[in-house]
Amino acid sequence: MKFKKLLTVSLAAGLLLSMQVKPASADMLSPGVNYVNESKSVSGKAQRINRMTINMNAPFTTINMGISNPFTALSTTTSLSRLHTKEQNHVIGAINASLFTFESGLPTYLLAEGNNIVNLGAVSTNYNDFMHTPAAFGVTADNKAKVGKYNLSYTITHNGKSSELTSLNRERERGESILYTSSWPYENTRTNSTGLEVVVSTSSSVNTGNEFGETVPGKVTAIRPYGQYTSATIPKNGYVISAVDKEEVDKIRDLKIGDAVGLTVDVEKQWKGSKFMLATGPLLVQNGAVDLSIDLNSPRVTQRTARTAVATNADGSNAYFVTVDSGITGSSGMTLTEFASYLKSIGAYNAINLDGGGSTTMAARKYGDSLPTLVNRPSTGYERKVSAILEAVSTAPYGVGTYVTASPKQAGSIPVDSALGFKVDKVLDQYYNTLPIDQAKLKLISVSGGIGKIENNQFIAVKEGSGTVSAKYENASITIPVTVSPKVSDKAVALSTLDSTSSLSAEAVRAAAAISLEKSIAPKQGSGSIKLAYDFTSYKDGVSAAYLKWNSPYQIPNQPKRIGAWVYGDGMNHWLRGSLTDANGKEVVIDFTAEDKLDWVGWKYVEANIPATAAAPLSLNRIYVAETKSTKKTKGSVWIDGLQALYTADKTVQQSFVPNPSVRIEKADKKFTVTFSQPMNPEFIHGKYVYVEDQYGVRQAVTVKKGAAPNQLIVEAPAGGYKSGQNYQLIVTHFVPNSSNIKMVKDHITEFKIQ
Repeated sequence: MKFKKLLTVSLAAGLLLSMQVKPASADMLSPGVNYVNESKSVSGKAQRINRMTINMNAPFTTINMGISNPFTALSTTTSLSRLHTKEQNHVIGAINASLFTFESGLPTYLLAEGNNIVNLGAVSTNYNDFMHTPAAFGVTADNKAKVGKYNLSYTITHNGKSSELTSLNRERERGESILYTSSWPYENTRTNSTGLEVVVSTSSSVNTGNEFGETVPGKVTAIRPYGQYTSATIPKNGYVISAVDKEEVDKIRDLKIGDAVGLTVDVEKQWKGSKFMLATGPLLVQNGAVDLSIDLNSPRVTQRTARTAVATNADGSNAYFVTVDSGITGSSGMTLTEFASYLKSIGAYNAINLDGGGSTTMAARKYGDSLPTLVNRPSTGYERKVSAILEAVSTAPYGVGTYVTASPKQAGSIPVDSALGFKVDKVLDQYYNTLPIDQAKLKLISVSGGIGKIENNQFIAVKEGSGTVSAKYENASITIPVTVSPKVSDKAVALSTLDSTSSLSAEAVRAAAAISLEKSIAPKQGSGSIKLAYDFTSYKDGVSAAYLKWNSPYQIPNQPKRIGAWVYGDGMNHWLRGSLTDANGKEVVIDFTAEDKLDWVGWKYVEANIPATAAAPLSLNRIYVAETKSTKKTKGSVWIDGLQALYTADKTVQQSFVPNPSVRIEKADKKFTVTFSQPMNPEFIHGKYVYVEDQYGVRQAVTVKKGAAPNQLIVEAPAGGYKSGQNYQLIVTHFVPNSSNIKMVKDHITEFKIQ
């Protein structure tokens, strides 16, 4: 292929751009691929740069060209890289590559795999265009990365005579013969009337599916003669030869309609047999110097935007994938001149520009992942679909577990005399490929710090303190930190004080809720209790809930089995629940009552079991009243006090009051007459609102009935009488109203002892 001498513009070797570097985040993605994300100031502009280094000499490491099937389909860089990931072809990293036409999805320039032409593409005569100088990136047959210029030859054969054409799919100039295929972005050649044009049809497209050096047969189907103002139409399957001036016209002058013609497209020796080549441009660094193959005054050069490039070192043993973000906080984008200087600064001997702007994308398989994910920030805010990408690939087979992470099955500290198991979280082989996890392969070896011992592949905590457990998994040695806390006592641990609302708040779902500090109703612990008022009446559909919320989750020590609380009920038959967060961040919902069983009035001690699967340490977030049934959406209040964590398996017995030895002495069959200062509502004169309990809160089978006067009620002893020597409390709850339905301010409590 003939080319006029092309203009290249070199920057003097002494030109340096001011760069200030912030710490970079680096990761080894595989034994042959390293990834770095760095922030840098270039010419006073903040830049966010992603860089991947591919060691082509590393075992099982190469670069592939990634294209869709069909190649005219557009896909995002991450989706293509994931699609192409399979056993012994793990895509470690990828960048967008080829420029393309939005309308057709066709790559703009040459793509080839081996000697097969995937897309013939186009070139340009304009010094402002990316492909004024035909150049490409590829990988040679011996797995070296290559950036450089290339030449294609276009030869036609007719009646045993061969002629070479000037160029392909660009504007025709004087003294040239141009081959136009359907890769040309227009339906016609758009030439003037001074030349001769021959239309040749072929059995399939000449843009794809043929090999370098292969002759494609065709037949002349039309001729546009000299002087005709309408330019030739380019067939979908076929091509047009357009020539001007005698020397070039003579190459096609003898062609007649119906004649057989052969077309051969070939590439020069240095590129032939490459694994692939992807044409793009302009060149940015050539032979170790910043040297752009484009007019430096072109807007394509001076525009500050997102950029993508691929570069190599001098011998092609290293390749570099590089992106610069734009349009995001902390990254302004670069001009092509700045970009070229940056590439030279990282060791590029040759570098070439790839599609940039909204197409700029880099994906990487992060440590421990199976598939690549997006690592840069596209300027559009989303990944643009592109036509072709470059993929850093590991062809390694699956190996053995070499990089393994493991953790305790129970997060946080464990108490002395407790057993602790461990689980494998992630397994990578020596090539950083993820492997299936086999928990049986984890073997505990030893313990440091004297804090415990290994028995039956479990850690047994012996002494308070911090240390590590050493373990093996195939070829991996693992060290896991462990902290041992003091031995857990069987005694209950008092939790959040409920003498103040300062660390608490109310929340509601399909309800209204409020909290306040209660001082009138006698508390069960401390100086007060928390009143949780709820109103479900405006929300008939869905589950309603009113929450007592800890603004900062309350940390519960060690591994409790239950949470206990004193709850003063309002008898509305709702559902009392709680919400914890375990060490893994999972919500754990606990039940203080079954659904519909918040059915008592007055104080009652309740406990909620904590699932054995909940990993300690646990945090208490909420206690709440819930209602699922539309027919029971009422309003009311409950009071909460005496929260505690319990560590034994057996349910505990809680003392409701401390017996007073000086109280009145009564007979076992004592009948009480309670006299009020005013008539009372008789509907509330029964055992739900008036009751007798022993010192452990056990309510007695007393009979409550109206007295002789409207301001009296009678409480008769249980059928078998009260137990001798026991203290009891007669409680008239504040829920008992007068005849005007005005409730009492507080409970009326009378303690007595049986003789």
